[in-house]
This record gives sequence, C-alpha cells and structure tokens, in this order.
Amino acid sequence: MLETEGMPAMTDSTCTNADDYFAELEQVRRVGFGLDDCENQDDGRCIAVAVEHMPIPCAVSISAPMRRFPKNRIPEFVELLRAAAAELASQYAEFAQQQPVGARVHAR
Repeated sequence: MLETEGMPAMTDSTCTNADDYFAELEQVRRVGFGLDDCENQDDGRCIAVAVEHMPIPCAVSISAPMRRFPKNRIPEFVELLRAAAAELASQYAEFAQQQPVGARVHAR
C-alpha cells in the first residue's frame, strides 16, 4: 500500500518516510499507544490504544485541538484509554460467551 499510495504530507509534521513510519510503529508497540502530534491536522493531537483480544483489530482514541489537549496530560489520557480498552475487551468476552456455540466469533 505504501508503494502504490505513497505517504503524502497532511501537515509539516506528517511522517512521509517509510523507514521512519516503521520505526514509529515499533515505538508504538513498545510504549503501548500511538500519538498523532499535528501529523494529520496542524492543531490536532490524538492518542490511541489497542483493544486486545478482539476478533478484529480495534482501538480507542482521544482527539482534540492542542490547546485543549496539552502534552502534559498525555499520560493521564493514556491510562484512561487503557482502562476503557480493557473494559471493552472484558465486555466483549462476556458477550461472546453468551452466544450460541455456532454463532461465536473468536477473539484473535
């Protein structure tokens, strides 16, 4: 996909180099959350956390203008997202167990 679509810049902060992109993905795996710091919108900040043990890839995120989402609050919001992700995974597991055996969608 990167070869056919490229990595067009949305802002001056957009990652447009595949090697840098893959290095960033490794960082996301290490720290457990992704950060968009003015990469998609000039005044936007977003963090996302994976929802694990789901049948399809899922995540929860928080996005806001930088003035309402200062960097010093990132750790606080990451913890809130992790709690929300864990709750979603737990609720899904409970729901899946209540389904008839033939209708169950198994988590990855």
